[in-house]
Amino acid sequence: MGVSRLRALGAFACMLALFAFTAFAYTAAQLEAVATGELIPEINAAAGIALAKSYAGTKTEDYLKDLAANGLTIGLRTAASGALSIIWTGKVSAKTMTEADLTAIINDAKVAEMVRVAAIDPIQVLLITKAAAALKTMATDTAATHESRLAAAKAYYVKSRTNVNIVSIPVLEKAAVTSESAELAYAAGETLGGWYLSFAPKTQAEYETLAISGSSEGLRVAGKVALTPLLLSTSVTDLETKLLGVLNIKSAEYRQAYQDALAYQFGL
Repeated sequence: MGVSRLRALGAFACMLALFAFTAFAYTAAQLEAVATGELIPEINAAAGIALAKSYAGTKTEDYLKDLAANGLTIGLRTAASGALSIIWTGKVSAKTMTEADLTAIINDAKVAEMVRVAAIDPIQVLLITKAAAALKTMATDTAATHESRLAAAKAYYVKSRTNVNIVSIPVLEKAAVTSESAELAYAAGETLGGWYLSFAPKTQAEYETLAISGSSEGLRVAGKVALTPLLLSTSVTDLETKLLGVLNIKSAEYRQAYQDALAYQFGL
């Protein structure tokens, strides 16, 4: 499993909750047009993120599973995966979908990747009841799928959010560089980005530098997480122009910050 895949899937899973209850300024048809025809991957995916809520209310699960697996663009696959996540989160809240149901999806390598991704957020709601030590073990289980480890890693840091021995900024900075698994380092970076915003704010330029040039994926993720909220008021035109201008920047995390801000703007 390549690091670019880890970046993309982790970032996508983080965005789902943000858009689950967002109303649309762009119509579903307009978003579908962008998610189908836009050539810039980040713009295409941003439209898909914004389209997920509409699909959750209008498409069947079978349709969405097929689209998540076989959609022709990353935007359409993202829309379907996001819609499944919204539906399944609702089912978890209604107690009509269990941990066993979601584990059968997320931990089966034969299930399409973007369908497994859809289970990350819903299963976290159930995993959070486990002990932190158990979650850490799950996050390092090499027999499990990447998505299963990532869900456990995210739940581990949520579970540990009051333990200063785990989530203090200096500890997180180290964990974002070196952890027992790539998924734990990624989740440490996500937590670190939020902590920077809350307790040790930096300038936008500093977050951009971290997202581009952080010495590890986890640190670049921290930069991306902290940078994204600062971009949310930027116009669609300016965000699209920026994404056109950063195609040559190798940092996926930096591009994803602008992608996620664009998805937010698409959904306003």
